[in-house]
Amino acid sequence: MSDDTKPPFDAKFAQQYIGKYVLIGLSIYSSEGQLLEHSQVHGVISYVSDKSIVVDLKGAHDGQRKSFPPNIQSLSIAPPGEYTLKETKEVVNNPDLLWTWNVTQQPKQP
Repeated sequence: MSDDTKPPFDAKFAQQYIGKYVLIGLSIYSSEGQLLEHSQVHGVISYVSDKSIVVDLKGAHDGQRKSFPPNIQSLSIAPPGEYTLKETKEVVNNPDLLWTWNVTQQPKQP
């Protein structure tokens, strides 16, 4: 996505996400569309800017931080309930937000 097509970042609006608990699904696809990896992490959003959103991870990844592109438009309100992570079997109760990332690898250059 070029800078011309990136959604505008509203810093004041984004501040409302600090302190929110987020469940994140990450899917990595090959350039041909084959699913290579899927993982889930969860934690608290600790920092937002027009450069990144930082999540302080909890559970199996407690103490780690992960930085994401500042795409707040892809955050959604999580329906109340228990979410069981497939990989770690952790149960996340009533997160505030859900965030899904689908990443496609670039084709390998010859």
